[in-house]
Amino acid sequence: MDESMTGNITFGDMSKIPVKGKGKILIKLKNGGHQFILNVYYVSEMKANILSMGQLLEKGYDIHMKDKCLYLRDDRGSLIACVPMSSNRMFLMNIHHDAPKCLKACFDNQSWLWHLRLGHLNFGGLKLLSTKNMVKGLPSIDQPDQLCEACLVDKQHRHSFPKESISRAKAPLELIHTDVCGPIDPASLGKNIYFLLFIDDYSRKTWVYFLKQKSEVFSTFKRFKALVEKQSGYQIKAMRSDRGGEFISKEFKAFCEENDIRRPLTIPYSPQQNGVVERKNQLIVNMTRSMLKSKNLPKEFWAEAVDCAVYLSNRCPTRSVWNQTPQEAWSGYKPSVSHLKVFGSIAYVHVPDQQRNKLDDKSEKFIFIGYSQESKGYKLYNPVDKKMKVSRDVTLDEKSSWDWTDRDKEQYVFYPIDTDRKEEEEEPIEPVTPSSPMFDDFNKEMAKEFEMTDIGLMSYYLGIEVKQRDDGTFISQEAYAKEVLKRFNMENCNPISIPIEIYVDNKSAIALAKNPVFHDRSKHIDTRYHFIRESIAKKQVQVKFVKSEDQVADIFTKPLNREVFEKLRSRLGMRESSLRGRVGS
Repeated sequence: MDESMTGNITFGDMSKIPVKGKGKILIKLKNGGHQFILNVYYVSEMKANILSMGQLLEKGYDIHMKDKCLYLRDDRGSLIACVPMSSNRMFLMNIHHDAPKCLKACFDNQSWLWHLRLGHLNFGGLKLLSTKNMVKGLPSIDQPDQLCEACLVDKQHRHSFPKESISRAKAPLELIHTDVCGPIDPASLGKNIYFLLFIDDYSRKTWVYFLKQKSEVFSTFKRFKALVEKQSGYQIKAMRSDRGGEFISKEFKAFCEENDIRRPLTIPYSPQQNGVVERKNQLIVNMTRSMLKSKNLPKEFWAEAVDCAVYLSNRCPTRSVWNQTPQEAWSGYKPSVSHLKVFGSIAYVHVPDQQRNKLDDKSEKFIFIGYSQESKGYKLYNPVDKKMKVSRDVTLDEKSSWDWTDRDKEQYVFYPIDTDRKEEEEEPIEPVTPSSPMFDDFNKEMAKEFEMTDIGLMSYYLGIEVKQRDDGTFISQEAYAKEVLKRFNMENCNPISIPIEIYVDNKSAIALAKNPVFHDRSKHIDTRYHFIRESIAKKQVQVKFVKSEDQVADIFTKPLNREVFEKLRSRLGMRESSLRGRVGS
């Protein structure tokens, strides 16, 4: 643009508008080509661009109007534009302006030229080179008002976030910060994989909830809202969160609108805008990791550690609340820390008199896993039966921790030594393991402590006679039965045969089994099946009739309906069971 070309444009009402320059505009045609519009005056005060039909005619363009349309053709007769007439009898032409690529590097301003020559060096650096005479041949540099598009595209960076919020809530629940952390692997003892934090901006008091799925966030927020509004007497006015689907669902939005709760959301990929809860998340996770590590607790205890970390952080100082802990700022009462204990310590829990006998132990060994929110007591976990309980009658050994390595060790079963059998000075030991290398390691370790003799394959184990042969391993309790008789001085008693009762629901089969005579109806029966006759003759078994509906064996041999199946199952002494439950149930 030639800025030296100036003047005025006079309208019909004799008003004038100054002209600030003259130049040309590059437009893009529909066929993809480009063309310049020459001698264009730059009039900054005009609200719309005006294309002079007289000048177009002077340049050789053909203008034809028909059917409320204006047809514009060049000197070769090619159609340039077809413009319909508007409602105010004007012809509005939409022109696509294009930037002249070949002219971008041409600048009359020396500052821009040297900006390009020095590889898009920032103008502050250019001016420093010029004013300090750090190089030769560089003219005086002035910083232009325009921006370099290439620098904006390739050097763009994010603006820094303020370290502290410009404004703070002036009352409880005026602003709540919230975020979900997870999924966390492994799942907690309660099978949760997420935890949800709520932080009051005024007091910085924190609440935590544990979730199995993110879809539980909405229902959890409603519980939280009812709790804190009842405790404080204030109403939640705003809640800041990210744009996660769990926070911007239709039902969540509708609930907040119904309760006049503002929802300031963070910009995508900008967690810094919700820095209060993001920093708290990091603090809680770091505390959790340290507490688990210091007592060698399994990672499944992360939820209990998170709950304890939140409880403790509410009683620790924060720069956001001056000379108060978050708990005091929220409740108005100074909290006590005299009851605090080391997370994961061994706890000896008193057993009430009503739950033990005279000679039973008066305490049980537990692990301390936090503080109860419902009762004035400690939360405890028993690794043996995997149950939780809350108790105040606790003695803690804060220097000790549970030996979790025991649960990974292989257990060996030893034959108990009978103290009544004093004539034996040596006692055999039969280690049982499915692993041959483990068996060899056991023998080596035992040989270091005791004089041992390997007597070969096991023949007796826990009173059971064992015969190991190529075709299988066979066990019987014959030796054990004889030993029992010997102890009660009954080894010389006469045996009394008590036949085993066999219940059959087929009378013909019973009659055939009791009849020792072979005839035409039984000659086709395999000889080995006549063993039942021999057993009956020796009075080893006794065959009795039972009705078909009472034949318990049918449950294993026939497809039964539900009613009959449940009836026979109950006669077997079995009942329906379920694996569903919860920790502590």
